[in-house]
Amino acid sequence: MNNENLTELYDWQEVEGRISRPKIQLLTLEKLRLDINKMINNSENLHMNPGIEEMGKNFDSLLNTYYDLGEL
Repeated sequence: MNNENLTELYDWQEVEGRISRPKIQLLTLEKLRLDINKMINNSENLHMNPGIEEMGKNFDSLLNTYYDLGEL
């Protein structure tokens, strides 16, 4: 999955005029995943912290769990 446009897959869901908590959590996770991708793409950061790639895999797993839950 292309992580650059993850948030485009979901519209902002409003519940009584407010964004639902699960939607905020999902968008926050997606933003964090994009930040991790930036760190992975920066070879200097990757050299300093080889655990960044593992962190990215963990976020992918967490995001997939959210996606599997279906409509938030």
